[in-house]
Amino acid sequence: MGKLSSGQKLTAVIIAILAILAAGYFLFRDEIALRTTSKEVATVKVVRSVNLSYPDGWQEERLTNADVIAGILLKLRREDPEATLILRTIVGKLEEGVDINSLSDQIVAAFEKEIENFSLVEKKVSRLESFNSVDVIYKQSSSEDNKIYKNRIIIMPTKNQTFYLTFRSEDTDFEKIEADIEKMTSDFAAYLESLKL
Repeated sequence: MGKLSSGQKLTAVIIAILAILAAGYFLFRDEIALRTTSKEVATVKVVRSVNLSYPDGWQEERLTNADVIAGILLKLRREDPEATLILRTIVGKLEEGVDINSLSDQIVAAFEKEIENFSLVEKKVSRLESFNSVDVIYKQSSSEDNKIYKNRIIIMPTKNQTFYLTFRSEDTDFEKIEADIEKMTSDFAAYLESLKL
């Protein structure tokens, strides 16, 4: 090995200094950002999991990685009558001044375009605890098993995320799970209220 020339030594010193500065930045970037901003950093509460009690007969299903990526927080299933609940969330702020009544119209219009064999039964805006919610009930005929399913989607926008509770069963069995739907929806709204979102 030969001696390093003065140019090579200078290059090595510059690379070492840049590496130290880069390492220091990455280690202390949060403190640097806090010192360079004049505004206080706001804490945003986001729900990533739920602990919800549910009536007898319902069982929790294990979430897959794809479920978690899609924002699904909870999946429940029951037998006799067969029914499901999928609780999903989308993180993001709702625009200022959104009219919940026009939001319900927009949701139904989107469902009519996106959901195959969509047939609206009812839509309404209601209040669950301190949250406005959109409640859409629709029927859907399945080409896979030639059955008609009834679905109820309760959409609850909060300050930083929106929750979707989707209940589904065969149309002929839906009446049998309505009490469970009311209890789980009420319990979930109370849970969110306790988090002070």
